[in-house]
Amino acid sequence: MRNRSRVSGAVCAGVFSALACGGDIDVLQKGPSDAGAGDAAPAACTASDGVEPLDDACAEEVCHVVLRFDYLTLEPRGWRVVGGPTAAINTDMAKLIATTAIEENTPNAALQRVVLSGPGAGLLLFTAPPDFGVFVLIGEQSGLVVAGGSMTYGRPGKYWSSQEWNPLVQVKCDSAVAGAPDAMFVAPLYPTCSYLDSTPPSDALEKALRTNIAASVASKGPFSAFVFVYTPDTSHCETAPTEFIVVLTQLRK
Repeated sequence: MRNRSRVSGAVCAGVFSALACGGDIDVLQKGPSDAGAGDAAPAACTASDGVEPLDDACAEEVCHVVLRFDYLTLEPRGWRVVGGPTAAINTDMAKLIATTAIEENTPNAALQRVVLSGPGAGLLLFTAPPDFGVFVLIGEQSGLVVAGGSMTYGRPGKYWSSQEWNPLVQVKCDSAVAGAPDAMFVAPLYPTCSYLDSTPPSDALEKALRTNIAASVASKGPFSAFVFVYTPDTSHCETAPTEFIVVLTQLRK
C-alpha cells in the first residue's frame, strides 16, 4: 500500500508473522452510511485449486472489501465493497463521522460510553457497550463508514445495511493464500464476550485470504487486513450468530 496503515497495540501470535491488537481510548461520534451489499444463511466456501479471482469492481481511490464469516464454522455469510476518493481523516473527524452514523441508525445507543480502537490497517473501530450499543468501522484514508450495526443485550442486533450483502454463491476458496497483508490489525474482543476464544482471529483472516475475492485484491497490489468479532446479542455470545468481519483495504490510485 502506498501509505502503509499504522498498526498499534500489542503483538499477537497468528498464522502470518504478527497480528496487531489495538488498545482502547474513550471517545464519542457520527458519519455517512454504509454502501454495500444482501444477507443470507451461511453457505460453505467451496474449496478447490486454481479458482478464478472474483473482481470486486471497485474503481475508487480507496477500496474497502468487507467479508463476513460465521464465528464457529468460518463459513462465509456475505461480502460487500465500500469505496471512495482519498480523504485522510484524524481522530476528531472520525469521532464526528461515527457519532453521525450512530445517531442516524441507532439513536438510542449509549454514546457517552463509546470506545475507539485503532487506527490500524486503514480503519478505526467505534464500539458502545450494551445494554444497547453499536459498532462502527470508519476508513482512515477515506472517511467512509465501512460497516456498522447494533449490539444489544437480550435481543438480536443487526447490520445497518443487511439487505445489501452480495450473493454468497460468488465466494469460492482456494488452497493457496492470496498473500500476506501489508498491515494487519485485530480489534479487541468485546468485553462481555471475552470468553469467545474457540476460534482465533488468525483463522478468520486465513480463510478470508483464501477466497477468490482476496485473490483479486492481492493482484492489484499491497493491501491491509482488519479483523473484528461482531456479536449482535451480547447476552448470548456463545450461541448468537457471532461473526468475524474481515476488511481488506487498498489504495488503488
